[in-house]
Amino acid sequence: CPDGTAGAMICVRAFAVVGMDVELEPIQYDEPAHNELEPAPGQLFVDITPPVHRWREWEEFDPIVLDHHSTARKAVEGLGGVYGDSNQSGASLAYEHVMLPLIMSLPKSSLAAGDWSPYTTWWKEFARMAMLRDTWKEDHEEFEKAQGMMRCLGFHGSKNLIRDCRNGLIDIEGMFGLGKKLHDNAVRKAELLARGAHFETVELGTRTFKFGILNCTDNVVSEACHSLLNDHGCDLAASFFYKEDDGDGRLHVSLRSQQHEKGEGGEVDVSKVAEILEGGGRQSTAGFRLCEARNKSMQDLADMISDAFRSVMRK
Repeated sequence: CPDGTAGAMICVRAFAVVGMDVELEPIQYDEPAHNELEPAPGQLFVDITPPVHRWREWEEFDPIVLDHHSTARKAVEGLGGVYGDSNQSGASLAYEHVMLPLIMSLPKSSLAAGDWSPYTTWWKEFARMAMLRDTWKEDHEEFEKAQGMMRCLGFHGSKNLIRDCRNGLIDIEGMFGLGKKLHDNAVRKAELLARGAHFETVELGTRTFKFGILNCTDNVVSEACHSLLNDHGCDLAASFFYKEDDGDGRLHVSLRSQQHEKGEGGEVDVSKVAEILEGGGRQSTAGFRLCEARNKSMQDLADMISDAFRSVMRK
């Protein structure tokens, strides 16, 4: 995700400045590479943790763990890591707990006076933009700027950006113009997709909730979900797409709720919905994957999510 890419860029640049050569291994939650990860000395986890069901295997190795996903909180705190609140993301944690301490540990003579500024201004701003987008602070005056910046990361490709970060600063400021165009296009696509969504009413006693779900054929899953929330009045939104992962056809599902508008601790905790379906995330943004899901219809998927939602709301 963009926040994970931004966190990796921050870490790679910080270690390069202090002369440390580190091996970077991009991993996503619950993929085979993550589930099969083995504990070892000298590991740093950013925007992810060791497999949650196996975190105790890492205790003797004392890894550094920085994450903000509520479904991974037990692993973060169990390993003495830093668990981010609703105003933090993987990138902001990487800046605060990796880049800033490393840069500040250098002798003042090791960097020219003009070289200090980017690490206390530019990279800090970069991390803040990643946080605004990842935590979806859509009421913030700079939210669209953050959206554009993070969409640029996908446009340029994480591997290229991380490689360039080893060698020097990247002109993210120069990406803002392009980022706005990319973001505007994404919003238009998402709004169009949302108009063709399937809507259901989920009844729980005397309460009713509007649920919208769509097949997202483009890389606009977050924007599409939030169009369902903001433009169509949904309490719960889901978007999905198919992707080949390690030779298996998987269904990737994103879940969003109205909590961005209602504040932390609002009505629908989608991380708990995702957890029932063997996924995870945060209160207002979460997701899960289904293997061998090519025979799943949209109605099958809607029923799975609705059943999990009912289970969460009845507790």
